[in-house]
Order: sequence, then C-alpha cells, then structure tokens
Amino acid sequence: MSAAPAELAGLSQKGAIEAGRDADFAVLAPDETFTSTRRSCATATR
Repeated sequence: MSAAPAELAGLSQKGAIEAGRDADFAVLAPDETFTSTRRSCATATR
C-alpha cells in the first residue's frame, strides 16, 4: 500500500519501506510460472 492510501486508511505501519514499518512487499517475476495450491498458501492461522 502506498503512503497516501495507507494514511487515509489509518494504517500507520504501512505505506513505506523503512525501519520500524511492516515489511509487506512483493517481488514480481513476470516471466516465471507459479501455480497456487492449498499447500503453497498455508498460513500459521490454520
């Protein structure tokens, strides 16, 4: 989430890549192939 939308949504830990902020970002590889499966999307909340 970029800075302005994060601020509007009241998400103070979002909107920048810097020390102390949440590290929510993705690396995009448009030439790679990936199939999402239930197993590959497992989370700690299950």
